[in-house]
Amino acid sequence: INGRSKYPIAGIGAFNFADGSQPSVDQFKKMESLSWGIPVSRIIN
Repeated sequence: INGRSKYPIAGIGAFNFADGSQPSVDQFKKMESLSWGIPVSRIIN
């Protein structure tokens, strides 16, 4: 199950924190290369 792929097309706009804010450019550069997959066990349990 995919949560978010590496290098999202929407760029920094693809990431929103729980409080509605977005990451800084430095935070985004660290986050964008990560794959945000959701383990199936998380959905089933």
